[in-house]
Amino acid sequence: MRPHVRDAAYAVLLVLVAAPVAHGWAVQQQSGGRPGRWAAGSMPVPYRVNPQFLPSGGVQTVDSCFLTWSQAAGITFRNAGTTSISVAGRDGANVLVWVRDSWRYGNGTLGVTTTTTNWDGSIFEADIEFNALHYTWQNRRGSSWPWGVQFVADIATHEIGHFLGLGHSNDRSATMYPTALPGIDTLAPDDVNGAQYLYGPPRVTTPTPSGPQVVALANGAAAQAGIAVSGERDFYSVQVPAGSGSLAISISGATADLDLYAAYNRLPGEQSFDYKSDTGSGNETMNLYPPDLRSGTWFLLVVGYRGAVSSYSIRAVVGAGSPGGGTPQPVPAGTVVLTTGPQAISQPGQSHLYQFPARSTATRMVVRSLGTRADIDVYVRRGQPPTAQAYDAAGTGPTGNEVVTLSGSLGGTWYVLVAGYNGAVTPYELRIEIAGG
Repeated sequence: MRPHVRDAAYAVLLVLVAAPVAHGWAVQQQSGGRPGRWAAGSMPVPYRVNPQFLPSGGVQTVDSCFLTWSQAAGITFRNAGTTSISVAGRDGANVLVWVRDSWRYGNGTLGVTTTTTNWDGSIFEADIEFNALHYTWQNRRGSSWPWGVQFVADIATHEIGHFLGLGHSNDRSATMYPTALPGIDTLAPDDVNGAQYLYGPPRVTTPTPSGPQVVALANGAAAQAGIAVSGERDFYSVQVPAGSGSLAISISGATADLDLYAAYNRLPGEQSFDYKSDTGSGNETMNLYPPDLRSGTWFLLVVGYRGAVSSYSIRAVVGAGSPGGGTPQPVPAGTVVLTTGPQAISQPGQSHLYQFPARSTATRMVVRSLGTRADIDVYVRRGQPPTAQAYDAAGTGPTGNEVVTLSGSLGGTWYVLVAGYNGAVTPYELRIEIAGG
């Protein structure tokens, strides 16, 4: 195995093979003159991001940069989640980290990519380190380029070029040119030519004559999946027996904006569906109740919004009997009849229980927690108070800014439980939105 190091300011410990005269791109040269590249069996190439020192939305920006390259050449990637790794090393994981305390390179070096290859030239690990010691990182460009500020998309797009096996280009218009220029986060023809030299043209998913593959979900069992290529569409089916009281569908573990669609007895599409959940978080929930919930086969579609890519887990739970757990129980002591507004968990282990009514005409409900940096979880249930084990819908993502969406016939008395994960203490705001009620 051989490590190779690249950075955004100049090449370090790197041997390049020159491109044809008409081009400026370069690639890694291995023993025997073979270029370093990811093998087809490695795709989609997984990567993990340490979000420390990243601005809000930074992980999604990184995902977009990987997507830029996969749209240009025949290589695909997938976000395998976040990581706590803070310094790159040969540990078998492909990580992107913003390094502050342990920065090992020069003040003017913005990013360093290290690839490790087998003797046949195939890459089996790549890590990217970004300089968070000497620079502040921002997500969006304004009208100026402040001193000491770098933009995630500019440098990440360049470093991902090294991640997939490209060297520095002598074409000044190329993203792979060794000097960082503001606003260069798209690919020039020279970048595309270099990437296609390694991987060929982009992969195009062509539907088969028999139609798309549909994965059958077992009741209550989570299925692991991923949107690896821009425009990829994942279809699922779930069987709802006669007499069922509820169908709860949830997506968890998403790191980008995924949308969820459902249709009865037919494949849904972005413009043809019975129900959808598109909150913007990617971790979507959908809950259906009779009479909207009919027995038979329901089909689901998961698709990345505007080409987003992400791994995720999807689960469908069919509930028996009357929805919401049957006859309402007496209101527990300490229950608050909900009024939207600011609240606070002031001590570890504290939780808040809320109650609110929904008219019989209610058809859509959104419960949101906002304004917190700590991790809180939100559980929603009709008819009786929820717990972390018994609920109709829940938001349990890692941020605390949860969005729980329910659709169907939603009349009745509802309860919301807000709890700090692992004893989190935080102020928050709770909002309830009801349509048709």
